[in-house]
Amino acid sequence: MGDGAAPGPPGEAAPWRLRLAALLALTAFLAWALSACLVGLDAERTRDDGGPLGLPDRLHNPGWLTPDNDEGPRGRAAVVMNGSQFPYVGLGDTNAAALVGPGGDRMTERQGRDEWHPGEDLLLSPDGTRTVSPAGRSGYAASVDVQDLRTGRHREVPMPGAAPADGEFVPSGWSVLAWMPDGDGLVLAGPAGGLGVLDLATGTFQRVADHAAGLVPGSAVAVRGDGRRIAYVVEGQLVVVDVADGWTALQATLPPGAQLGGKAAWSPDGESVAVSVPSGPPPARRWTFRLVDASTGALRPAAFPTVGDAVTLRAVGWRAGDRVVAIAYRPEDYATQPTDTDTGFAVVRRADLVEVTAGASSARTLLRPPWQTLAMDVAQQAAASGLTFTSPDPPPVHLGRATSAVVGLASAALLLAVLRRLVLLLARLLDGPAASPVTTPVVAISD
Repeated sequence: MGDGAAPGPPGEAAPWRLRLAALLALTAFLAWALSACLVGLDAERTRDDGGPLGLPDRLHNPGWLTPDNDEGPRGRAAVVMNGSQFPYVGLGDTNAAALVGPGGDRMTERQGRDEWHPGEDLLLSPDGTRTVSPAGRSGYAASVDVQDLRTGRHREVPMPGAAPADGEFVPSGWSVLAWMPDGDGLVLAGPAGGLGVLDLATGTFQRVADHAAGLVPGSAVAVRGDGRRIAYVVEGQLVVVDVADGWTALQATLPPGAQLGGKAAWSPDGESVAVSVPSGPPPARRWTFRLVDASTGALRPAAFPTVGDAVTLRAVGWRAGDRVVAIAYRPEDYATQPTDTDTGFAVVRRADLVEVTAGASSARTLLRPPWQTLAMDVAQQAAASGLTFTSPDPPPVHLGRATSAVVGLASAALLLAVLRRLVLLLARLLDGPAASPVTTPVVAISD
């Protein structure tokens, strides 16, 4: 039916309704596409200004098809997290993680493993500028991958004793436990309880201890702020060793079930080490931070509030006034916990970021991530600063700057054309059928 035609008889109303519904649906879709492109262009403009790093004001799932950091680095990350509901290449993915920083969101590369835990399999540097993870599918890889989040560049660093074979390094049994505070080295655990420090600048390795068996990434070791001493827990004993010569500065018995308090277990003054003491049956336990004097091994009187309903509690930073920022791993309903340190996805339902202050009556929730965010790591500087930044809204679909501009212009042009068509159609429908002209027959009169 042409543009000048009016709606037909009542029996022809259905086609007009279908046409109207189609135009309305197309209008809504084009408006959504245009808004998505505008949000995408705004997100692409966001950059890390290099100022003091804080925590995001909120956490959200990354947008659909969020690119990985290799495609467009966005600067430092304050938080890295993942879970079973993250849209990546169109699907929920548990072996890639979202990097959240003042410059916007990006994803890590996919790792090819069913479970991959930020804070354990991927470690965020204290200043949030780099990540490190095993260069392979096993934690005991022959080398580690260090990525600079500001440039997107990767660097492969061989592990100690990883001899090359056929162009590749052969694993030697060492794994990464933690970053050194200055970001220039990594703490490694190796065969037969070995513990050492790998210098990233020179590639040299220094063995520190030989009796640190059973350490796992996540909360296994904590390095003092000056980088001179390392604390860890083994067989119920808190051990503090000197990095320079391996001298055991402290070995103290802990309360039953106590764990090292996390990667940020050292107090800012370097005089105490926080340990997490549980109560109640796993996995929904109650945890309390206790401070151990790093010189004498005595428990200090600082009284921290108890954090309940947690698989474990790990410190990721300290703030002024004995305020500890920690990750509380919330247990899945009806889950069983094979070991006290197990934070597998079958055990955890969510990872919350909380602040635990000495003398307070309860912990304060700083960040509650989306449902099914199962693992998290936080840059220590971001946790300690007390600052926050506005987390940019993720675009519904990440298309990139050029694609967003082209699709946005095309959507705007089509939207204007469809709106014009819709206005014309509505005007005709409101006018109703055109009145037929009245004609007077001409009768020829003959004589």
